[in-house]
Amino acid sequence: MEDYDLISLVHERIFEYRSSHGHAPAAVLLSPTAFHWMRLIYEEERQLLGHSALNENSWTLHIEGAEITVRVDEMLGDFEIRLI
Repeated sequence: MEDYDLISLVHERIFEYRSSHGHAPAAVLLSPTAFHWMRLIYEEERQLLGHSALNENSWTLHIEGAEITVRVDEMLGDFEIRLI
């Protein structure tokens, strides 16, 4: 799936969740593969910009004005994202 943009999809899903629930989700659940991709993407961002939205010390994502835990869910498919 060449056009799959994990970061944009996560942002979009968090925005949709916030719009429908009135608050940000507590956690983003990703497959092991998606979690690995996210780490690589944010590491590249950290190297280029000196910072990133992912805090690897606490596994939280600072996005859409919220601090959201990032977790691995081994039951999810590579392109699935679940918010809780």
